[in-house]
Amino acid sequence: MKHGAGHRVKRMLEKERAAGASEFGQAKSRAVLRSVGRELKANPPRVLAKTRRKKGKKAAESQRVAILLSKARRRGAGIPKK
Repeated sequence: MKHGAGHRVKRMLEKERAAGASEFGQAKSRAVLRSVGRELKANPPRVLAKTRRKKGKKAAESQRVAILLSKARRRGAGIPKK
């Protein structure tokens, strides 16, 4: 069974909680991720269409997740780099 970006984000938040993150920090991160996800769905970056054409759907999805996490980090979500 394939998992989408939502599953990866959920697992990342679970790891964060296991590492001792506060409930408030987790709630903020979840809200920021949800907000950024909605924004990307409503207004996807042009580069995603170009990537999808040149490299395929899987590469475009990976790039979308990278963009989502990057934007969320800039907005203050507690998501580690790796």
